[in-house]
Amino acid sequence: MTSPIALDESTAHHEAGHALMAHAVGLRVMKVTIVACSNALGRMDFRPARWTNDLASPPTPHREAMLQRLIMMYLAGPVAQGIYTGENPTWGGDVDFDRARELATYLTGASNDESGALLGWLWFRTHNMLARPHWRGAVEATAASLLAHGTLTGPAFRQLLAAGGQASHTTD
Repeated sequence: MTSPIALDESTAHHEAGHALMAHAVGLRVMKVTIVACSNALGRMDFRPARWTNDLASPPTPHREAMLQRLIMMYLAGPVAQGIYTGENPTWGGDVDFDRARELATYLTGASNDESGALLGWLWFRTHNMLARPHWRGAVEATAASLLAHGTLTGPAFRQLLAAGGQASHTTD
């Protein structure tokens, strides 16, 4: 059985991964928390950009690139959790994976093989990015602040990044 401390630390890294990737792709982080609610151990709230909402229209090349970055934001929670624990996450990412899969399916026209390959590539890309020292330091700093405070408002999160170890605003 997982101890409450290990669960909190893992959740803090998970939510920190989401928040950092959201920030990197230009989404405005509104709140990050590890205070459990009825259906989640934590969550990251962001203000969606216009391009995140409309899945009825065919993707343009620009929109496709932006949605791939949004998929990376959904994958970043489980990826950061996995980097922290040294294992592939077996809990806490169901909603994240469902959202990532929905977007990948939209982008590939419902091709299971292609959407699976896209998700695999974006997982690999997200992992390599978050494993870099400056990103890993930002994840650690955000997770430590979440463990100390439980919740970070958007301004507190941005202030934390500005204080040191900031990940850049690009996914390249």
